[in-house]
Amino acid sequence: MTHDTQTWDFFLIYSRSDAAVAHEIYESLRSDFRVFLDSESIPIGEPWDAALAAAMSNVKVFLVLLSPDFDDSLLAREEYQIAINAKRKNPEACGLVPISLQPRAILPYGLGIFQGLDLSKHGGTEGIANRLRKQFKAEHHVARPKPDNSHPLAVFPRSGRVPSELITERLITAFASLHDPLVGPALGLMFVDKANAFRRSADPNDESATVVEAYTLPPPGSVSPLLFWRSLLSEARLHSPRMLAAVLLTANTNSFSESALADYRKLLTALVGASR
Repeated sequence: MTHDTQTWDFFLIYSRSDAAVAHEIYESLRSDFRVFLDSESIPIGEPWDAALAAAMSNVKVFLVLLSPDFDDSLLAREEYQIAINAKRKNPEACGLVPISLQPRAILPYGLGIFQGLDLSKHGGTEGIANRLRKQFKAEHHVARPKPDNSHPLAVFPRSGRVPSELITERLITAFASLHDPLVGPALGLMFVDKANAFRRSADPNDESATVVEAYTLPPPGSVSPLLFWRSLLSEARLHSPRMLAAVLLTANTNSFSESALADYRKLLTALVGASR
């Protein structure tokens, strides 16, 4: 596979125990910058070692998250050494910001000379993201097309999981009724493709947008329509409110009962107000 040679504004280096903090910073910055977080930025099926090497060769600012566990993470230590070497080779083009998640007496070799940030002193992850945004936006901001707020999916949040209890059994049964026994499996997969295309059309320039992959679903010809659509709706809700909304809005609801339509409308309303 070929690897994207795009330039990343920020690259997050962290130990696995600090993954939650790394993800919070990623979420806070990704609407304004191209941010590399391995768990989000490496496509499924890509060899992670080659993807990391390609990304690290095109980074403007490395963010090194430091905690007591950092010293025990071989991969994090290797990545920060690569970052140090990149800074030494091209100090004007490459930035490096150590971010202390917990107090520590000594920073890893080479990081002590760089002005850093502190999670407890600078307002948590959101405060750190705001400081990074303020300092680097003018220099590192990537010009992107403004989102199309007229798109039907624009009102639904792009990230976050939807509580499973919002999807009623009655609504699942209504979706299962869409399954034409004459085309069965083909209809199910065609619907998934159509919903995914609809989701992508809402954010054509968002590389982090994810869709429901067919391999995550049971083969529609080998399970009942009810099980297939329950799996599809459940998988969609794990991606984002916007992905689940894409599935809902792709469906032809003309055959739904009044009670199922009520659940359908209630779910769409809940998705609009879901956490962004």
